[in-house]
Amino acid sequence: DRRLKEDLRLTAGTEMLTYSLLRSSTILGGDLPPNVTRITLVALSLGLQQQFVTSKRVVPHVGFGAGPVLRFDHRPQAGFYPNTFGSSGRSGYPSGFGTRTNGVSANVLLSDFPGMSLTLGGFVESGVDIRVGSDRDLAITVGGRYSLTKFTDAIGNPGDFSGLSLAVGFGKYF
Repeated sequence: DRRLKEDLRLTAGTEMLTYSLLRSSTILGGDLPPNVTRITLVALSLGLQQQFVTSKRVVPHVGFGAGPVLRFDHRPQAGFYPNTFGSSGRSGYPSGFGTRTNGVSANVLLSDFPGMSLTLGGFVESGVDIRVGSDRDLAITVGGRYSLTKFTDAIGNPGDFSGLSLAVGFGKYF
């Protein structure tokens, strides 16, 4: 984050959240694509944060952010996971590397890449920064959020990942 005024900060960050098959199927129901084993969301948000009592070690805040959210739908590849039989027929060789000589081809790499969807998402948050370090320039942030993240089938697979969450972060004050 970057200080705009003593109590107003510009925030930017990358966040990643992976949902298991069970959680993904609970959220998406019938919209879960076939053969998906997990879903990963990567958010690149930019926002503002209003802070209160900035001279203290514990600084409460409220804020919001918005930005693009990428969704990766992971599907298993035959022999990709350890202790399974790969294309060589031998246990423990991942098929993602193609041959026994570990030759890598573009076709194999692209076939292992998960499906991707894109949307614009955002959040509102309330929480605290716990300032640490000799200059109090490092912060551990804990915040409760309500995220708005809804994918449409126009830009990938549909699904609504909106809801309450707890965010924990580590950052440096500039």
